[in-house]
Amino acid sequence: MSKSLVSVNDLNFDVVKEYLNSGASKTLSAEHQRMVDICLDVYQMMKKYPQRNICINRLMVQQGLSRPTATKYVDFARDTWSNYVDLKREFLETFFLEKLLQEISDPDASEAAKAKNLATLQKHLEAMPEQQVDPKLMEKNTVYIQVNIGGRAVPLSEEDLEQIPMAVRQKLLASLGGNIDDQEAVRLLES
Repeated sequence: MSKSLVSVNDLNFDVVKEYLNSGASKTLSAEHQRMVDICLDVYQMMKKYPQRNICINRLMVQQGLSRPTATKYVDFARDTWSNYVDLKREFLETFFLEKLLQEISDPDASEAAKAKNLATLQKHLEAMPEQQVDPKLMEKNTVYIQVNIGGRAVPLSEEDLEQIPMAVRQKLLASLGGNIDDQEAVRLLES
């Protein structure tokens, strides 16, 4: 039977999925090994060409498969590795920058094309933030103040402290008077 006439129903992706997920399987037959190889080729292709139809067409040409069979392989690979090849902003920015830099450094490119690409790169760089934002800065931080009264600890949140009248807060702060040295501050923070 020729490669292009393989029935889509004859493809057993369960064995391939088991092998890809666990790295081990029953001894792979030559047919299943070929299926694994095609799936890995499709994965590499998807990183370069994330559009489904382009992958299907390229797979048909490269492997000599019929459209239904190539579609089955591409859909299986997209289901298996979709988290890695979705069109996300990071992927598109990386793809854009790599392509732009490739065109800028191409010795055969015209000076007009290089100038246009350099201007585009400059616009992109100007729009980038100065530095990456630390994601931990966006987290909600809850601060508690512990007040010890008669041997009992009473934790107070910032919201609780804000509800205490200003005069009472000032009295509390005044009663805490005294300087704390670095060692005492470290001990308090670690407790």
